[in-house]
Amino acid sequence: SRDNPADGVHFCCPVCTSAPESIPHFLLECPSHDALRCELMQQLQTRAASSFDAWSAVHDVEKKAFSLLDDATWGQGSTLVGSVVAPFVYKIWQQRLCALRATADEGATPRREADGSDAMA
Repeated sequence: SRDNPADGVHFCCPVCTSAPESIPHFLLECPSHDALRCELMQQLQTRAASSFDAWSAVHDVEKKAFSLLDDATWGQGSTLVGSVVAPFVYKIWQQRLCALRATADEGATPRREADGSDAMA
């Protein structure tokens, strides 16, 4: 099974099925999003080189994931989150939903989020 019912906090990533699902995994680690992530990194590096270098040097993957979503990371007055990061998040979220739908179409038990909400709502 892709989900571990004994673990009420974590599910397996529905896209790659090889790691626990988490925000850092979703944004920075899932190999299924590598092509889109590469495009994102190129855009960030081109538009905010020094900020990108500082962000890239962060080793704490959780801190790095959340700072990706913070305009302050990319410089004063930056709009990169809205113009570059948000479209990336939308695209990888769509990939995630497609994976969940495919699982449901295969007859699997509908997957619920760790908070108990419907995963495809």
